[in-house]
Amino acid sequence: MTSDLPSYYPEGWDRERLLNVGTANETDTLTEAQWDVFREGLKADKGEQGFEEFFDEMWRREKIAKGIKDPVSEPPFMQLMRLREQRVGPSTQWDPWGFVVYKSPEIQNQTQWQACRERFDKILQDYTDQYREYPGIDECLSRMKFRWIEDAGDARGSIKSIAKYV
Repeated sequence: MTSDLPSYYPEGWDRERLLNVGTANETDTLTEAQWDVFREGLKADKGEQGFEEFFDEMWRREKIAKGIKDPVSEPPFMQLMRLREQRVGPSTQWDPWGFVVYKSPEIQNQTQWQACRERFDKILQDYTDQYREYPGIDECLSRMKFRWIEDAGDARGSIKSIAKYV
């Protein structure tokens, strides 16, 4: 019987079975020597990138099957606040922070403006939700402020004229 599988695959194993080895709790059914042969053969056959992709996929499947979540990393905006605290001192921890948002003069229709703001809120909510498990996120977000400037007068895009609103 001929096989289309490379010779480095353990007997009785195919690509899918190996990719699902962690989901089926079959890791210990192969000897260390079989794993060594497989790893060396895979790397020689597929190269470093193909090797990494194979084991990344194996781990991805195992995490899904076992309900393992990736650890939540520190949100970028909290990293910046922490760096500011380190540079300026602890009195700056959780100072109010945020952004000034200007309504574009092209938006004349109030319904369009309201839809724009709702979309902004939705994007912000979706982005921050991924960090909900990170310690301190609620306090950090409670200090985030947006100053909405709906009428910048005759600023016409001039940085100086807009700056007077900040």
